[in-house]
Amino acid sequence: MEEKDEIKKEIIIDEEEAKKEFLEELKTKNLEETQQIERAKILAALNESVASQEITLENIEDNKGNNKNLKRSLIIKELKASLIDTAITIVLSVAALFLFDVILRLFGYYVADLKGIYIIVLLIISFIYTPIMNISKHGKTLGQKLMKKEV
Repeated sequence: MEEKDEIKKEIIIDEEEAKKEFLEELKTKNLEETQQIERAKILAALNESVASQEITLENIEDNKGNNKNLKRSLIIKELKASLIDTAITIVLSVAALFLFDVILRLFGYYVADLKGIYIIVLLIISFIYTPIMNISKHGKTLGQKLMKKEV
């Protein structure tokens, strides 16, 4: 009987060792599978980022042509607004010069050098026109309003 008990114990011990080995193998397989899944996820994320970078590079190349057209149109708008503002300052300078001449004539004097005084008045109005218009209600010069330019 002792032999049977010993054989049973050896069988039980062998079964326990086999179970332990089996569990160890399962753990290593599970660990390998999870590592493979994580690697696949990382590769998928990398592929997505590479694809998105390729798309953004294509968009950048497409936008270069659009940016050139946009810059041209902005420059043209800026030039037109500047031209309008210059014309307005010229008109205001002429009006201020004649108003100054009329005021002087009321007191018996007159402007002897119209061109010289005109240049002085033009410079003064050119310096004060833009700041005054920028602090006005709309915050834009007349040229910027007419060209619908954002400030």
